[in-house]
Amino acid sequence: MQKTFYLILLCLILCTTVVSFGQERKITEEELKTLIASATEKRKGVPQRQKIVTTGYAPDDRSETKYEFGPNETFHVISNRKSNGVETKTETIRIGTTRYDRQKDGTWLKFEPKPPGSVGGLGSGNGSGSGISSGKVESTKEILFIGNEKIGKEKVSHYRSTNKVVFRSGTPVRTRFVVYDYWFRDDGMLIREVHEDGFENSRQRYKSTTDYEYTNDISIVAPKL
Repeated sequence: MQKTFYLILLCLILCTTVVSFGQERKITEEELKTLIASATEKRKGVPQRQKIVTTGYAPDDRSETKYEFGPNETFHVISNRKSNGVETKTETIRIGTTRYDRQKDGTWLKFEPKPPGSVGGLGSGNGSGSGISSGKVESTKEILFIGNEKIGKEKVSHYRSTNKVVFRSGTPVRTRFVVYDYWFRDDGMLIREVHEDGFENSRQRYKSTTDYEYTNDISIVAPKL
């Protein structure tokens, strides 16, 4: 009897494994781009909250940013970052074209839009990033539909884009992986997005996770000055 029970249990595990792996399949990059573009378009003008958590800019660096996009062109963002042991916090509210920035002492400063024709400073940065010369580079990309999953109570479809870049110009050869994961609801709205970037056999790895919440209970008002 006990032997029969374990055989049944083993069969159930094997069947579950087959179903899980059986969902995974390759798709084209164009298919994934279409899903992302459609989700971006559907998100426009929809009241929503976004929470973005990043790690890996440098050892022990971490940031958490919470966005609220409300009705009538209102916007609220709170950002906390820890870098080199120092924590910084910023908070901004925008009502239409008027911006309010919270100061370190808790007070707020109000910034009105500049009149037409005034000149503002524009900064332009051209940092490229990896610090590795192009040399001999081999790049391959794989796009997968991972399967149907659940995030909380939401039924979602999981997709992944993996770009493998091999740098052969130096010694040793270095391999970099840039991975994007996306989770879409049945209606095409994006629920979660994860970006990871790092080199093989390296402990330092950049990671960014964005969670989306679509809700009508967002109310953003101007702060008391």
